[in-house]
Amino acid sequence: MKIEHKYVYSIDFIMKNMLPILVGIFVFGELFISDAFAYIDPGTGSMILQSLIGALVGVGIVLKVYWTKIKFAILDRKSKKD
Repeated sequence: MKIEHKYVYSIDFIMKNMLPILVGIFVFGELFISDAFAYIDPGTGSMILQSLIGALVGVGIVLKVYWTKIKFAILDRKSKKD
């Protein structure tokens, strides 16, 4: 026996009804924001640089770990074409 409650919202309800409202609020708010007069200080710049370097190192490690699988997948495709 399933109990229906009028205040329980499903993902479909949120996507159909709430999402357009939230997107509208976001777009409307972006149109009327004044200048922030902000700057990026050296600490923020170095944090961004560290994040980029970390992401590149992470991609390199993932490629190193899965290199044999990637290599065999590429070689298998080439052998099937021949």
